Amino acid sequence: MQPKVLGIGAQARHVGVAVRAFLAVLGNPCLRGLQLAWGGWVTVDWAYTVAISVFAFSRNGAAGVGLVTLIRLLPAAATAPFTAGLGDRFPRRLLLAGEELIIGLILATTAIVTMVRGSDLVVYALAVVLAIVSAPFRAFQGALLPTLAQTPDELTASNLVGSTVEAAATLIGPALAGILLGLASPTAVFWVTAVISLAAAVSVLGIPRAAPVRWRGRRRKLLEEIVAGFTTLARERDVRLLVSLFVAQPFVRGALNVLIVVLAIDGLRLGNPGVGWLFAALGVGGLVGSVVAVRLVGQRRMASWFAVGLTLWGLPLLILALQPPLPVAIALLATVGVGNLIEDVAGFSILQRIAPDRTIARILGVFEALIRVTAGLGAVLTGFLVAAVGPRPSFLLAGALLPAPAG
Repeated sequence: MQPKVLGIGAQARHVGVAVRAFLAVLGNPCLRGLQLAWGGWVTVDWAYTVAISVFAFSRNGAAGVGLVTLIRLLPAAATAPFTAGLGDRFPRRLLLAGEELIIGLILATTAIVTMVRGSDLVVYALAVVLAIVSAPFRAFQGALLPTLAQTPDELTASNLVGSTVEAAATLIGPALAGILLGLASPTAVFWVTAVISLAAAVSVLGIPRAAPVRWRGRRRKLLEEIVAGFTTLARERDVRLLVSLFVAQPFVRGALNVLIVVLAIDGLRLGNPGVGWLFAALGVGGLVGSVVAVRLVGQRRMASWFAVGLTLWGLPLLILALQPPLPVAIALLATVGVGNLIEDVAGFSILQRIAPDRTIARILGVFEALIRVTAGLGAVLTGFLVAAVGPRPSFLLAGALLPAPAG
């Protein structure tokens, strides 16, 4: 089903609702502080992804990028359902601040190791630790957000602001990494991201204390708490269906992480800085997508938009298989960014509405684990696929995966 086309008057009323909700989010100090911290985390995540990918590619080529992506994602996937459960037991604000502080320390340590030309194994081990620590961030943030929003429309607007901030950070993070890689080395990226993480921690601590999570009924045993996210997914049909549709996209995202590095260095001959610029194109598209996604505020039928987002993720990759010139490649990656933002706003708004509040952090933890497993598999399989058959068939396969479920 296609999204409904509204008349001029309805469009104007809809935009008015969206603008009011958007301004309400920015005027809420709790939501504003959370969005700043979210932007800092996404900026760090993307800048670090570019830097560690370039580092791995310089050592082991496309297979090295796939493998480092896998070792970052699988341990985090194994721990995310359990560490995310902390968000249903302890203050989410303090968990987010503590997480940002630890991330900053790990990044600073990575910078020191690369600066003194330490062992690559230590760099990769720190990458694994960083991934484990970072794994529950989205769950903590996603679980805290509904408690700060006052209405369903404000929640949707908050997700729109969050996705817009994510899109901007997806532009800023890779672009920042590209500049630093052009001027210096991955070490510089690690130092700068460490500072950004510490600043994000300060932003989280500026959020006023939220009301504690209230428990109903008997206190569950530890094992029951740990598996609550899995049992909720098994019991809640709508939540299970949405999550199953959501996890197809991370497989392609993992593949794209490898393919962008190959396209920038081997295909378009842009060198290491070019990896950052191509990743930044995703952020440009996300900013454009945020304009489209304003229409989602106030809507109740978001499934159609979710499908549109998935389709816009897949189709550009089919064209990238032709290895078009740089301007076309940038435009296609920007289109992927548009689809990513639309899919995120629609999908997360649906999930936050239908998931039980008491276990939402653990559900998001399971969701994060599934994302990381599928993204890791997509990256490592694509790395070996590129080595075996080349980038063009790899782009074709990745692009063919998403339009089918979107239909």
